[in-house]
Amino acid sequence: MGAARAGRPDDEVVGRRVGLPDFVEQTGVAGAAVTSTRLYRGIARLLGMDSRHLAPVTDAGEDLRARLACAAGQSNTASPTHLEKP
Repeated sequence: MGAARAGRPDDEVVGRRVGLPDFVEQTGVAGAAVTSTRLYRGIARLLGMDSRHLAPVTDAGEDLRARLACAAGQSNTASPTHLEKP
């Protein structure tokens, strides 16, 4: 993966991870995520955020209540909460 391809700098070679500022660096606030999939857990990890996994619930209201309760339990953090339509 060392050589640049098609005139692109090494940072853009497919498969190479480049540095990304974490959530605290970007916002000045610690963050935590309430996740339901590996994708969102991975994004949280990449951003240096704590994450709590909750399996999705088919009832959207119950799912939201559970996620907001979990997010509220994270002190001193911003907790993005994402819901997917069941």
